[in-house]
Amino acid sequence: FSNGNTTIYDKISFCNKIDYINSSFLQPSLCNKLIKGELINKYKLNIPVGIDYGEDLSLTPKLFYYSTNFSTIQVPLYHYVQYNANSYTKGFSKDKIEQTLLVINVLYDFFQTKSDYDIYKDSIILLKAIRKAKILRSGVTEKYIVELFPEINNKIVKLGLDYKTKIILILAAKGYTLILNLFVKLL
Repeated sequence: FSNGNTTIYDKISFCNKIDYINSSFLQPSLCNKLIKGELINKYKLNIPVGIDYGEDLSLTPKLFYYSTNFSTIQVPLYHYVQYNANSYTKGFSKDKIEQTLLVINVLYDFFQTKSDYDIYKDSIILLKAIRKAKILRSGVTEKYIVELFPEINNKIVKLGLDYKTKIILILAAKGYTLILNLFVKLL
């Protein structure tokens, strides 16, 4: 960060594939993962053409789905600058929102075609909640965003999200846009 502070994320220790997939919705970055090329080739995995925002998210959960071995190391080997306000990953333009929604559809379509889809239904709800909250947190509170993914509204409290994210989603679900805007500005 610009003040010289750094954040080292706590140990991530998961014992099953669903946990890895769900964690990839929060931190989908490919640059901090080592992936066997044969996995990509065997399952013909790729980033959909035309996606340049959310491209990591469109691929990482699929990689975890097909993976049979996972390992984590607790050494910060990759450092990401957090203070560049002009970074492509900061803020949401209309194009970025459209690409985010496209990535969600790509992942929904991917998991829906699997014979074990029932296992991943809740993961898709979590994905939608995380991405909706991220857009709202950026200050984009147009009506179509506030009303996005109504299927998550009755599941917000049960999702494994931090309380600020849950508050954002609950305010959106209730249509309290003014309070939502104030809350987001206070974050």
